[in-house]
Amino acid sequence: MKSGLEAAGVILLEDKAVSLERNGGSIALMGLADPNFTVKGDMFNETSAMVSTKLKNLHNGEGGYTILRSYRPELFEM
Repeated sequence: MKSGLEAAGVILLEDKAVSLERNGGSIALMGLADPNFTVKGDMFNETSAMVSTKLKNLHNGEGGYTILRSYRPELFEM
């Protein structure tokens, strides 16, 4: 499915961020890969720390709006 989406021109945001700009404004779109496919077990509860580190690396620190797409919302505290 992934290769079909990419062939159709879909940009997959797996541990990536892009900025969309229009009329002087911008929105950051960030996407995280599903940790269930990247972490073999979570014996030491490393998934939350890994997600936190990825977010810090993706976020550019600029103000404005950021939209995050994640498969595991339970990893985020509100």
